[in-house]
Amino acid sequence: MSAASQFGGGITLGSTGKGYGLTEPQWVRADGRALTRAGYPRLSTKFPFGRLTGTIRTLGSTPSSYSVAASPTYFVTPLAAGNPGMQYSTDGATWSSASLSTPSASVACVIWAGARFCAVNTTTTQPFVTTGDNPNSTWTSTSGGINSVPAGLLNLLAYGSTPARIVSIGGSSGTSVYTLDNGATAWTNRTGLTSLNRRGVCWSGQKFFIVCENAAVVSSSTDGITWAESQIPEAIAASSGDIASNGAGVIVMTGAASGLWVSSDHGVTWCAVGIPTVASSTAWKVTYSGDRFFIPTAAGVAMSMDGKEWFVESQSLQARALNSGFAKKGSAIVQIQASATAYSFTESATDFCVPMLQSYGPAVSGNPVASEPVFIKAL
Repeated sequence: MSAASQFGGGITLGSTGKGYGLTEPQWVRADGRALTRAGYPRLSTKFPFGRLTGTIRTLGSTPSSYSVAASPTYFVTPLAAGNPGMQYSTDGATWSSASLSTPSASVACVIWAGARFCAVNTTTTQPFVTTGDNPNSTWTSTSGGINSVPAGLLNLLAYGSTPARIVSIGGSSGTSVYTLDNGATAWTNRTGLTSLNRRGVCWSGQKFFIVCENAAVVSSSTDGITWAESQIPEAIAASSGDIASNGAGVIVMTGAASGLWVSSDHGVTWCAVGIPTVASSTAWKVTYSGDRFFIPTAAGVAMSMDGKEWFVESQSLQARALNSGFAKKGSAIVQIQASATAYSFTESATDFCVPMLQSYGPAVSGNPVASEPVFIKAL
């Protein structure tokens, strides 16, 4: 029995302990259960995310990628490969379809770029943009941009609000990135980067950042035009790497063997971060939407406000798939995967969930056996 389980007093709120005989409400079992914020006001401050209630949704078709974007009004994700168009919803529950003008288009990545949507394609088709916040309006083909981008990368586009500009990368080798200014339909080719496979791009609020695979290098630019490269503490693995930012200085980078690398100062310094109870994976993808970062893991979606403290949503109905995308609009969250089955979630304002920290002993007949329960000091 741990010291925490022997002595209830003097233990820091939120501390964990193992052992039997601990009683509520001073201790609560860390089994993913939901608690009310009114009943545990101090403990609830350590768990900023509300309890999620998931519902299975059916899309019109299996998306050509699991990229999903959220504007002030809509969620948008692609239609099936070879079926040029978008699926869109105001609430994540009911979905409609919109066509693109080019028959051969197959969308790889879509973002909300401040005043319009922008999408790039896996086929030899130029990127598309809308004229506003309406995915059912005309999608205009642009010129001079990147085409034939790989599928499965969620952050091939980034919008910078201060330069009012989109940066597009190809997810492949070469020395070019492309920029598209607000209102424009012609991309400009920018050069000056090392010939590395670029996996993701984000806007930190001051700079664009590009993460590259199989290298300990990150590229940055204040305007998307002039780029510089700097070393990061650990190399990103081959065929790995993703990057996202909250637009206020926090950047989360995946693809390193040790886990996450996070900066809170626009890429000046970096620190290693792990997701509690989840083994690190170089295959993790990261996105930022609404007010949080999302990383799908095999244990459930991990969420964070600041990139450093992560919480795994383990009890709600969801697809526990690394290859899935999340977007948040208001209190609604959607999860898109490589299937016509999607999920929508509503977040409770009154309830929160404690983490699932059950420990297990050796397997018996192939099944792990739960050992001592884990408890959290709640009061």
